[in-house]
Formats: sequence, C-alpha cells, structure tokens
Amino acid sequence: MIHTTATAIHVSHNYTYANEAARTGASGFVAGDVGKIAKQTDTLAWYILTATTPTWQLIGSGTSTVTA
Repeated sequence: MIHTTATAIHVSHNYTYANEAARTGASGFVAGDVGKIAKQTDTLAWYILTATTPTWQLIGSGTSTVTA
C-alpha cells in the first residue's frame, strides 16, 4: 500500500495517472495487480484494473472544490 511520506496514512488507490493516455498506456501489470485502483487526476475519475492488458473499468468520478 502506498503511504504519504509525511504522515504514513494509507491512500485509497495504488496508481495515479495524469490522463487517459497515461492510464491506458501503462504496462507491466501482473495477475496480482488485477483489482487494484487507479486515480486519474485530470478528470478525478477512479478505475479498477480488470485485466493485465490493461483493461480498466470506471468505478467513480466527480469534481473537486477547494475552499480557502
């Protein structure tokens, strides 16, 4: 599991990709990676890896609001 360096708190995803091209172009997945979660930062969408080819299934998306 990935941890933030400052707090050692678990994050909810295993991979972070800037956009669809980066996510779908990723490689090197093995059978043990199936079922892991990716966050796509340009759309704030969440995907689950369903095959090592890779094949991703959208599991959630949304928008972000930052208030100061």
